[in-house]
Amino acid sequence: HSEVWQRRLTHSILSPRPPHEILRNLLVPFLSAPVSHRPLMLVAETHTDHFLEETTACVISEAAADTPRIMPSLNPRSPPLSPPPARSSAAQSPAADSLGVMVAKAERKAKAIVRRNDSVGSLADLAGTMAQQKLKDDDESSEEGFSPVVTVGGQTTSGETRAVPITVESPAIMLSGCQLATVRLSGITQLAGSDPMANMALREVSLAANCFRTIDLSPLRYCPELTAVMLNGNKLEAVDLSPFAECKRLERLWLHNNALRAIDLSPLASCPLLRSFYLDANKLDDQTVNLSPLAECRLLRSLRLGGNKLNGTLDISPLL
Repeated sequence: HSEVWQRRLTHSILSPRPPHEILRNLLVPFLSAPVSHRPLMLVAETHTDHFLEETTACVISEAAADTPRIMPSLNPRSPPLSPPPARSSAAQSPAADSLGVMVAKAERKAKAIVRRNDSVGSLADLAGTMAQQKLKDDDESSEEGFSPVVTVGGQTTSGETRAVPITVESPAIMLSGCQLATVRLSGITQLAGSDPMANMALREVSLAANCFRTIDLSPLRYCPELTAVMLNGNKLEAVDLSPFAECKRLERLWLHNNALRAIDLSPLASCPLLRSFYLDANKLDDQTVNLSPLAECRLLRSLRLGGNKLNGTLDISPLL
């Protein structure tokens, strides 16, 4: 019967339906199956995330409350069953330990609810009570650790909006290859303003292979953990790097394959961890690039300037 239950469980977890419907579809066949065919170990041995653990706990506790004759050890009004035969240490698995923890948690939750509420006399009653308690707990935790959500993105060449949601805890913004004609990063400023004490966790911004000609990077000044910014493969004609003076951890800055005609590298003197900086394949033809600010980037290992005329001159002495 394991294969049947494996298919049912996998289908239920991957389903886009609401959790209570998924739980019902798991519970009905679970309660109607013979005790010997109930897949307790199968549930525990699959990949467990928070949702699956909650589902497992509900399945065990709700089944116990509604079927005391079958599983009396989990019923608060019945004596415990004798323990099952001990498994050898070689056969014991982390999944079995995980199951034991979930069963114990489910026991305590089900017994506490039944003791506090005499009206709980069926699976439906217990499920409803547990659901209400879960919603209450979620509301309290969300109030304590509330983190606002904003969107960052822009308009594509076809006029569609492409955006990704971020919070102060988001590690990356990934919008490469989206055909963006415009980009707005102002959502980062909103997040920083919503909680001045919050530390933006953003580490990577990838906006490569789009079509925008301008971009306002000023919101990135609020991202002290930023390590990588990829703006290559666009149509940028100018870019202001001054926000990077606040990004002391910046390691990668890629601006190659754009249409830049001039660039001021002064802000990069505040980025001592910079390792790779790419400016190749731009239109830096009529004037050269002052590399002096890069003298402070002691860890710089890769600097690309190919595909530019640089007015015929380039002083590399600051890098020596």
